[in-house]
Amino acid sequence: MSRLDRSKLNPNFVKSKRNADASVEMFSPDVNGFSDGQLGEAKSIPQAILKRAATTGNLIFSNKGLTSVPPEIFNLDESIVRDENTKWWEFTDIVTVDLSSNQIAELPPQISNLMALKKLDIHDNCLTFLPHELGQLQNLNRVDLSRNKICKPLPDTFGSLRALVQLNANNNKLPSFGLNDEMPPNVGQLDLSFNDLKEVDRNFALMKKLQDLNLSQNKIVKIAAELSLCTNLQDLDLSYNQLSAVPTELGSLPELLRLNLNNNRLTTFPKFTATKKLRELLLNSNKIESMPEENIEPLSGSLEILLVADNQIKSLPANFDTLEQLASLDVSCNNLSTLPDRLGLLKNLKNLKVDGNPMRSIRQDVLRGGPGAVLKFLRNRLPLDQIDSNKATIEERFITDSKILDYSKRGATEVPDNILIDAEVKRVQGVNLEQNKFSNLSVGFTMLKHSVVELNLASNLFTVLPEVIPHFYNLQSLKLFNNRLTDLPETMINLTSLIELNVSGNQLSQVPPVIYSLKSLQSLSLADNRITDVDPVALKAMTKLDTLDLQNNYIKRVPPELGLCEQLKTLLLVGNPFKRPTFAELNKGTVFVMEKLRNQIVT
Repeated sequence: MSRLDRSKLNPNFVKSKRNADASVEMFSPDVNGFSDGQLGEAKSIPQAILKRAATTGNLIFSNKGLTSVPPEIFNLDESIVRDENTKWWEFTDIVTVDLSSNQIAELPPQISNLMALKKLDIHDNCLTFLPHELGQLQNLNRVDLSRNKICKPLPDTFGSLRALVQLNANNNKLPSFGLNDEMPPNVGQLDLSFNDLKEVDRNFALMKKLQDLNLSQNKIVKIAAELSLCTNLQDLDLSYNQLSAVPTELGSLPELLRLNLNNNRLTTFPKFTATKKLRELLLNSNKIESMPEENIEPLSGSLEILLVADNQIKSLPANFDTLEQLASLDVSCNNLSTLPDRLGLLKNLKNLKVDGNPMRSIRQDVLRGGPGAVLKFLRNRLPLDQIDSNKATIEERFITDSKILDYSKRGATEVPDNILIDAEVKRVQGVNLEQNKFSNLSVGFTMLKHSVVELNLASNLFTVLPEVIPHFYNLQSLKLFNNRLTDLPETMINLTSLIELNVSGNQLSQVPPVIYSLKSLQSLSLADNRITDVDPVALKAMTKLDTLDLQNNYIKRVPPELGLCEQLKTLLLVGNPFKRPTFAELNKGTVFVMEKLRNQIVT
């Protein structure tokens, strides 16, 4: 349904026109039109807010103290008072609605009026259920329902959302996720952690494109074998549940990279058959007593991280040295009295934890000496004819003392997995890949997403931002200068901690809209691109931004309203084709230029 097709709108939510001035007087405005936490129960929204939403397609009402959804948002055409200054031809469909961090108890059925809606964020509210009309939004591709009080199953109509690729419903009270034999078929990321699920039923198999499934912190006691039909699954988190066994069919997931079964009630080590890519296997805090050799063998070519701490394991299998890619092993707090000597041949093993075991055959001073001392001790116990010197070599190190992975100036197109594993084990805080030939980053970089705060991808061959970057939730500094980027994806909105962003020397023709949503930014460099204009209203809303570099672009006119961005301490505009401010005026500094711009505003 087109946004302008009013005949199809719910008549109960068609609002009569109202006086714009009276509407504005009801609020104490801030840069967004009203103050955080002051809107309360839905009332008339200021006209400036409505017009802004109608022209940008984005409704942002986060943290406004709302207890219900403002009805105006469902019928913007009727809610906006038009006058001779209204540029109705610039109006567009609403594609993003952000109602997060309020006190909303119910999502009205009229949400179905927003037929063009792509992103719905209503996390941190008081919802207990969802209307079935939500299933009518066939363009919806991202939904965040986390941190509500949803205690009823999601409506069956959710299964018809064919555009949905990401659903976050963690921290609710969902008793199940069965959608009556129909599931959204294109979901790639699904987070149902911290709910009350008791079973993973066969319907999950209907989500053939599922790659990331988080079911941790539930009450799951049973997993349907059909889950193995999700053949694209890469990350499966079943930690902190009540599983006493997992179906053997799960061991045939061909793309599985990470399996987390920590804190369950497993008594046997899982068996893998067709899973040839598994890198991380987490089995801490279970009741596992043994690790059969036949269960270890299929993991020999891929497994890099194995955690089996706090179990009841009495011995490690003799073929443990076949895990040649293993970089991190935690067998602490078991019943081990010794370690197999051939464990010392694992050349990539950098992190080894064995404390909390009744070790009798390895001296305490060796154990206290760390992984290197233990591995050397084990190698020295081997007969000489069993020692392959190649297996004992040490990889070249690229990690500095300041916890920076420096792989710059190498002409490289990728970083070897063993180096990434070493970086993950050492929890590096920075990654420098400057001056290489990267055009993408491998999925292995996601291992670093929790620790890295600085990322330098400058002077490479990126034409689009690598998909792994928006997962670096703690990232504070991102350098992308001197690449071939033409835009930045909306997923960058997840980088809520980003303070510094440098996208100079690319091929941007406009300021990527997602940049205006990065409210933590303090320094933004967009120099040496092809940008023709900026949005001063959106920039003003970036209240922490103090440095903005727009030098050497195609800006023909500097909007006077830019002078209202009083948070800016440094504004660089030299090298653009505008006539005012003049070059001489620009040289007088930011304070002078900002005042000059403010004086041009027609009141």
